[in-house]
Amino acid sequence: MKTLIIGIDPGVNTGFAIKDLDSKRYIEVKTVKLHTAFEKINDLKNKFKLYVVVEDARKRKWFGKTSRERLQGAGSVKRDSKAWEDFLIDKKIPHRLQAPKATKVNPDWFKKVTYYEGRTSIHAREAGMIILPITENTLPMYFRNVIKNDAKQVPSD
Repeated sequence: MKTLIIGIDPGVNTGFAIKDLDSKRYIEVKTVKLHTAFEKINDLKNKFKLYVVVEDARKRKWFGKTSRERLQGAGSVKRDSKAWEDFLIDKKIPHRLQAPKATKVNPDWFKKVTYYEGRTSIHAREAGMIILPITENTLPMYFRNVIKNDAKQVPSD
């Protein structure tokens, strides 16, 4: 069975990226609504072996000067992170919730390192960047505590 790794950047515009671990190619890198991402993963879980990495805003350790609106937006992203955690546990999909990192890259650089030719948004590229280092060889390191067919969350770095 083919193995796919999925990267999720939660938010109003959810970044969604799928990488085929066998070919090491990105299949899809786009922005979708939360419910669309849930439906897509639910459909894929019956056809492929899936691993999902979600950027978890609740694990953010750095805070800059920000407005009230941005803080409220951060609250909704934290709520979305919890929704992702609940969904992945309920569906028994192996997953990793990791702290946000500096993953904002421009489209040209993203194309250069991923070989993905499609048009992408900043959210889609962030989803793609969080799964960039994961290959067939590094998968066990990223998901070392996931027992076969168990959706137990893997500790973040």
